[in-house]
Parts: sequence; C-alpha cells; structure tokens
Amino acid sequence: MGEIAASEEVEDEADLAYLSGMSNHSFRTFNYTYAGSTTLTVTSSLHRAYRASQSWRSLFRIDQVLQGKRPPAVSDTQAQGLLNACKKVRFRARPAAKEDGIIAAARRLHNDPELQLRRPGQRDAMLATMGPRAPEQVIVVLATGSGKTLVFMVGATLAGAETTILILPTVALRGNMLERLGKVALKHHIWRPGSKKSAPIVVVSAEAACTEEFLEYANRLSDRQCLDRIVIDECHLTITASCYRRSMSQLAWHVRQIRTQTVWLTATLPPIYQELFFEHNKLVRPHIVRESTNRPNIRYIVQQEPGLGNLYLFKSERDRVIIYCPTKDLVATSALGPGFDYPHIRLVIHVDAPSLLTDFSQESGRAGRDGEVAESIILLSAAWQPQLGRPVAADKEAMQLYLLQEYCSRGVLSQFLDSKPDWRWCMEGDELCSVCPEHHAQCRPPTLEFHLPRPVRDETEAGQDRDNGSGDVAVSEMIFTGPTEVIRQDRVRNEELSRYERDLETMKGCCLYCRVEGKSFEHTVTACARRFDWIRAKQKALRDCQSKKKEWMDRHAVCWKCYQPQEICRAADPEYEGDNSCQYPDMVMPLCFGAFSRPGRTQWFLKHFNESFKICQEYMLWLGKGASLGGSRCVNANCVAALLLGEFE
Repeated sequence: MGEIAASEEVEDEADLAYLSGMSNHSFRTFNYTYAGSTTLTVTSSLHRAYRASQSWRSLFRIDQVLQGKRPPAVSDTQAQGLLNACKKVRFRARPAAKEDGIIAAARRLHNDPELQLRRPGQRDAMLATMGPRAPEQVIVVLATGSGKTLVFMVGATLAGAETTILILPTVALRGNMLERLGKVALKHHIWRPGSKKSAPIVVVSAEAACTEEFLEYANRLSDRQCLDRIVIDECHLTITASCYRRSMSQLAWHVRQIRTQTVWLTATLPPIYQELFFEHNKLVRPHIVRESTNRPNIRYIVQQEPGLGNLYLFKSERDRVIIYCPTKDLVATSALGPGFDYPHIRLVIHVDAPSLLTDFSQESGRAGRDGEVAESIILLSAAWQPQLGRPVAADKEAMQLYLLQEYCSRGVLSQFLDSKPDWRWCMEGDELCSVCPEHHAQCRPPTLEFHLPRPVRDETEAGQDRDNGSGDVAVSEMIFTGPTEVIRQDRVRNEELSRYERDLETMKGCCLYCRVEGKSFEHTVTACARRFDWIRAKQKALRDCQSKKKEWMDRHAVCWKCYQPQEICRAADPEYEGDNSCQYPDMVMPLCFGAFSRPGRTQWFLKHFNESFKICQEYMLWLGKGASLGGSRCVNANCVAALLLGEFE
C-alpha cells in the first residue's frame, strides 16, 4: 500500500491550519486532540486502519454472518413461562428452633423423654448454631466429654433441615463418629471425590475437604439451598498440626469460600491462641461459646518413680488403659489424643514428661468419659528436673508449671485452657489432684495466677463474645464473610511473597551475614572472611540428618541449592523454560545463621515463632522444617529471612 505523505496539504482545511497557528499548537495537535476537523480526510494512519479492518472482516466472514438469518425470537408464551418459573423460586428458610424445640429434638434423637442438656455451654452452643439469630461463624470450646457432637447431630434432625457437612481430622475419630451416628440411626454418607450423594450428615476427611472436587460439591449444595452448615471437629488441629499436616493448614481456605455457616468444635483453644486461630482460619468477629474445660471426675497425678513399675488391676473387664510414651518399645498414634471416645478408659498414663499442655489436656481427657472416676498419671524419672533456665513457648511453659507440682494441677490446666472468669482449682465435687491435700472451700479468685519461679512474659488474653442466641422467633438473615475474607487474605499473602522477593533483589550481591550483625556488608558473601562459620554449621546439619537417614529440608518445599521457595527459584521446575539457575544463591543461610548470633535472639524468636533454642545445631535443624510464606510452601529459614529482610532499612 502506497503511503500518503504526512506533509500532504489539504486545501479544505486551510482555515483550520490558520486557526491552529493562532492557538499556538501544531495542526496535528489541533486537529486530532481538539477535534478541530469535522471532515474524514484520509491520513496515512487512518487509511492503514481501514485496510486492516477490511482484512479482519474478510478473514472471519463477518459480513456473511451478519447477513444471515436471525435466530427466532422467544415467543410471548415462552417468556411468560420463564417469568412464572422465576416467581416460584423462593429462598429456603434456615431451620431454627428455640431451647424447647432443641431439647425436644435431642430427646427424639436419643429416644429419651427425660434427656437434659449437660451443661449451660452445651445449651449456648446449640442456640448459637440453630437459634433464630444464629451467627455465620460459631466457635464452641467445651470440655472433653461434654457433648459437643450433640450440637450438629440435633441440627441435622430439625424440621426442614438439609445437609450438615462434618469434617473430621483423624481416621480414629471418624470410626468413632460413624459408630455414634449408627446408634441413633442418623442417616449419613462418607464423601469421597467424585461422589454427588447427599445425606443429613456428610462425613468428610480433612484431606478430602482440601480438594477442588469438594468445593464443587459443597457449592452445588449451597446453590441449591441444601447446605445448612459445615462443622469442623477438633478444630484446634488447624494451628497445632498445620506444620506437619498440610491439609490442616489449607482447610480454612477451602471451607471459608463456601457461603454457609461454619461451626468450629474443640476442647483445646487457650485464650493466648485465640487471635492466631481467628487469623489462620479466616474468621471475622466469630461468636464464641466458651465454658470451663474442667473434668471433675479425673484425678490428676504426677509421680517421680525409680525402678520398675507395678501391675495395675481393673475393677471391670471393660475398663481400659491408654499409655503414651516416647520410646520405641510401644508404638501408637497421636490420633488417640483428639476425639477418641471409648467411654470406659479408667487410666491414662504418660511415661516421661509431655511436651505441650494442649496435647496433654486432649490425651488425659480420654479418661472417664462414662462419668466414673478415672486417673491421669504422669510418670517421671527420678532424675527429671524442670526447665527453668531459659524462656520457652507458652504451651511448653504451662506444661512445666503443671509438672512442677507446686500448684493445684486442675488449677494449672484451667489457667491455660480457660478464660479468667472460668479459672478454678480442686473444689467440692472434684477429684483431688496429687498436689491438693483437701478441697478448697472458696472459689479461685480471678486475680490469683500461678507461674514458674522466675519472671513470666505478660500474656494478653483475647476477649470473648458471649451470646446465648435466644431472641425473636423470626430468623435473621445470615451475612457470609468467608469468601471476602479468603480473597483479602490471599491478597495479603501474595503481597507477602512479592515483598520477600523484592527484598531479596534489593540485597542481592551483599553479604547478609555481616548485614544482620551490623557490620560492613558491601562485599559478596563468597568473599567474606567469616563465610566458613555458616558453611560449617550448614554442613554439620546436613551430616546430622544424613546419619539419621532423613532429609534436612522439607521435601518439595525449597530449592536444595539456594533454599528459596520453589515459587521464587525455578531451578528444579522441569516445565520452566527460562533461566534455570538459582537467582538468589547464598542469601538464606548466611542471614539465618547471623540471626542466631546477634544479641536478643531468644526474645526475638519467642516473639515471632514461639520457639527458643539452646544450641546452634538445634536451631539449624529447626530451619529445615516445613512452613508457609505468603500461602506458599517453604521452610522456617525462609520465614526467618523474610522477617529480617523486612527489618533492614
């Protein structure tokens, strides 16, 4: 196509050219920007655009399609039928009941006309879940054996009820729950990927719930108004087990995308972990039902015993004992801790000191679920000594306080697991612990706090929202915050990973080992005279893991050369077609090693990771454990590096 000269004069626009000069603009600026011309004089650009448009119209045969027959219009009869169908659609009223209706449903379920709710907390939990003004998010914290499962079982039997999805974290708990559902003849279905069947109770494993198939299944029920709620049992595992069970760390991301009520059940949610639980599970101002977790029929005993043990005789053949121990001689599963509900456990024995009070409370809570007297015994070696010389995480500190046996064992458990108004100690009606010589006559003052014989960090307890759920008969509209909160946190996490990568790019080529210690850092890390400090520590950690036939870095989490997350370093990605060399080598390990040697490291690690370390080797091994940064898999070393890079000016 011959080009039209840009300087070509157009006589019809001579006046416009004169006006453009008067306006102190070129003719092109005046004509195009200020719409000075009303003619369609063909310029070079306009002519090319016209030819290109003709070519596209010819290629896609646009003219032939537009000249064809139009599709038949919808007749008036068809349109009216569609309108009538839309008018018939009604939103299903959420099944709701007041206290009398809930008790009546529970009596029908158990075929017991005299059945009463066990505790006020159980009543409040049911009203919060099924009441006329039920909130979108409900957290239920009740003692082990206090009847939390009745909350969703009754909800599935109310008039007009549809489907309740029950997510169970362990196989042992699922088997126990299926047995319970069978006893009360409550229809249920075990969901697996590909299943489309529904039932009053749909049981889903935590791993199956973290799939796209489950999201499609649950959203289909929600769109058809056939989903009443999703219940997550033993929900504390979403934070306590997230480091070694990826499904528990991802569970909330899947569940909170579904527009329905979510109910979180647990017996172990210490107030100091409450805000972390909210953030991790994407909860927005949830309604909390919390009650004292005290088990009055359990006798708590701690003994230091030398030598061999003795034979323990049971009073009944149905009585059982559970033994938890850290040795190779007896192999069991931690799944016996949360949710294992054999009623006639008379004795729970811990051989050697448990590490965390949250785990101990769950495991000891397996005893005496039939209401009869039971015992929880910790057997310590005669050489055991409390760890009083260094700061530890709050959960470990509470366990040390319990083992020290200077204060009421029941009181130590209550202090860590309950809010201040529910703090208690051994009183009339409780089995005496091994510390209290007799029952206390007065209730424990809320200001009386037990602590180890050294300064204790100031722990701030989160508040709680108490509401008994009673109100008007009219059912209030439920506002779903889950999808919005999921999007918000995803945006924050994406920014977190992007910020980490930007910080790495900024410090690329510098010696981060010297930078974190406040020394001159303009040289490269490979030229640093002190580089062998962190290299030797890294090699020692590798040798230690190899001698134990295990891997230092969590598998499939980071690049094994530069230790960067695989979302940042694509060296190991076979599908990546770009540069497959490590972009940020020798940055993570020097930075993390320097963090261990700087002043104030103990308080820094306690603040950010709730961890403390005696020696460097212990710290180096911890760096290789799996973690999450910006929602992406990584190791603890990346989290440490991200925090330190963010602190640099």
